[in-house]
Amino acid sequence: MKSTTGRRVRHSRRALVLLLVCAWGGMAQADTVYLKSGAVIAGQVLSENEFEIRIAVSQTVSGSIRTFKLIDRSIVDRWERDDAALAVEMDPGGATARAQELARTFDDAMGEFSVTLRRAATLAHDAETGREDVAALYLELIEDMDSEWRKLQSSALAPDDAGPRLLALRDKAYELLLIALRANLGAQQDELARAKERVAELDGTIADMEEEISRLESTDDDAAAGRDSAGVRRMGRRGLSPAERTRLRDLRKMLVPARSRLRKRTLAIAQIETTIRQVEDELKLAGEHAQQAATEAAALR
Repeated sequence: MKSTTGRRVRHSRRALVLLLVCAWGGMAQADTVYLKSGAVIAGQVLSENEFEIRIAVSQTVSGSIRTFKLIDRSIVDRWERDDAALAVEMDPGGATARAQELARTFDDAMGEFSVTLRRAATLAHDAETGREDVAALYLELIEDMDSEWRKLQSSALAPDDAGPRLLALRDKAYELLLIALRANLGAQQDELARAKERVAELDGTIADMEEEISRLESTDDDAAAGRDSAGVRRMGRRGLSPAERTRLRDLRKMLVPARSRLRKRTLAIAQIETTIRQVEDELKLAGEHAQQAATEAAALR
């Protein structure tokens, strides 16, 4: 006759095994092992030493059945623990408190983002603020939002509505950034047109000065050619008057700095054209990023 005590022991062991399997099946895969080959193994790291890592991994999609895997440390690059996911399982009450704190922190960040966004929009209408400064403010704001978004993606305790709220505000920032860049581009193009007008005007002034100088010099040369060997002016050969000589001298003095200003203004045109190309590149890149951000936001709706 078989011992009832033995049967109870076997039943107890079987129940304990089932309990452990169910417990492992219900736990989230909180750890990730990265192999040097680039492969990734997700599960729960149970133990490790200098030779191997022991990890419980899921065999089924539902995760209700798990097996143990021993991984040689020589092929492991690193492994990381998802502390947030583990905290939810091991300490639900504490995880709830941390989730509430995370939600408050996120709300504070969203408040700061909104204030900065309104400030940038106000500065865009301020004549004393450079349009490139406004665009830079939007870019900095978007970088901060991207950083906050990465934090949300890496946390298991983030509020459910955090992603859609943040990405919607980031879409607005991109929209205003594109407006600022287009305004900057338009302003640079207007400045280029004005610079070309100034160059054309100065170029015409220089041409007039050169023409007048040539005429006065020609008159003076003709008068010199009309003198005899003794230096006496012949009939019909009139030289420059004192006023004309003063005018010729002044024109020659003014011509040098005028040509210098023309060179500087020509260089300024080249610089403006370079700036326009840079803004066009920034506008194109910002448009591509804005489209990617909109697609990412739409995926969460």
